[in-house]
Amino acid sequence: MKKKLFLGANPEIFANAKALRYNMTPAENMLWSHLNIKIDNAKFRRQHILLEVILQIFIVISINS
Repeated sequence: MKKKLFLGANPEIFANAKALRYNMTPAENMLWSHLNIKIDNAKFRRQHILLEVILQIFIVISINS
């Protein structure tokens, strides 16, 4: 089964993002250990793909209606 890629990003971008997630610096580890909790309606994502760019921090906010 073929995986659906985000907004047409190529597989190389996904491989790079995965490598960044698994090879974090001590400062990044500390930051993400604090951001790992869900704050209200916000969810923090690291190395999120948008087109051909790897976003270091991506915040998803859900709005309850």
